Amino acid sequence: MKHVPLTPSARTVILSRRRHVHFRHLRALLRPRETWGNKEGGTKMTRTRWAAALGGFFVIVGFAAPVFASDCSQIDIPSARSTTAAGISSKGDIAGQFTDGKNVTHGFFIDHRDGQVSVIDVPGSTRTTAIGINSEGDIVGRYDDSAGAHGYLLKDGVFTTLQFPGSTFSAGLGVSAPGDVVGIYRVGKESHAYTFIDGAYASVDVPGATGTSGAGIDDAGDVCGNYVTSDGVTHGFMLRREYSGGPFDPCGKGGGGGVALSRHMEGRDDGDVAYNCERPAPITVDVPGAVFTYVRGITRHGRLAVGSYSMDPTLAVTHGFKYELGVLTRFDYPGAATTTLLGVNHSGHFVGDFNTDGGTLFHGYVCR
Repeated sequence: MKHVPLTPSARTVILSRRRHVHFRHLRALLRPRETWGNKEGGTKMTRTRWAAALGGFFVIVGFAAPVFASDCSQIDIPSARSTTAAGISSKGDIAGQFTDGKNVTHGFFIDHRDGQVSVIDVPGSTRTTAIGINSEGDIVGRYDDSAGAHGYLLKDGVFTTLQFPGSTFSAGLGVSAPGDVVGIYRVGKESHAYTFIDGAYASVDVPGATGTSGAGIDDAGDVCGNYVTSDGVTHGFMLRREYSGGPFDPCGKGGGGGVALSRHMEGRDDGDVAYNCERPAPITVDVPGAVFTYVRGITRHGRLAVGSYSMDPTLAVTHGFKYELGVLTRFDYPGAATTTLLGVNHSGHFVGDFNTDGGTLFHGYVCR
């Protein structure tokens, strides 16, 4: 593991505009997949097996006219050409990235207490992005240097490089409060999801997929991301763990039946612990007609998730969506040509980016 000290952060001021935003319900197909598994690699590997046996069960989600409104603020880092808000913590802190006037990309952190922005640059890097953030203020992302692209974890002012063993590309995309990380790595042109837990990497692939990416993880261990099939279509997924709060008998079996899904939480009786009473339930999330569906953020024990989709193979036009309690709802920032929805917290606040001309320069936003 490589540790890099954090350099002093620059401070700037966030610019925002307040708007009201509407949602539209979508009709969507959510279907479970076959057995999910792992792929071994490297010497620091642990085996992770996610399995489901749900037969032909599927859920059709209905659609309706716009019914939901949120109060949103546009985010533009001063003097930046492009800004993206990528993650939001339970406290309301925001992580993201911006491109400056010299076309260099930097990560940023917005403090929920005063709206101040701290710039994040891994020392020696040519490019840094900040993507995921947890309630402790830990941040994961990607940085580039002369050796290639690497993931990182920023915790307590120290950068730790995340490089899946043998990979040619790695990035950290999501981090939970216990510090578990999910992300993506590549060996050649093949993409795989990975977890990084207690200093050990595990590779995760959807069987039959040509590529898999882990994008988000909540504090209960629920995971989301996407995978690509041989026809070139990208599908979102959620691996949701069932839970029960209340007295310490989560599965109603007496004597504390059930298996705690996070070793950090095992044995705690705090009413907010996830337990696996049956089996994990991987669900494919496809917006009908879309060639690209990606679940980027997940929270509330898998009952709330956000992401983006596109009907366009070039991804020139994308829309955001919010999944909550079986309902998939479309989101477009007002006046936007394209919208992505990238992160969500337990309160339902979410972040992303949009543009108004269909180009490659974006504005960030946060909706509360």
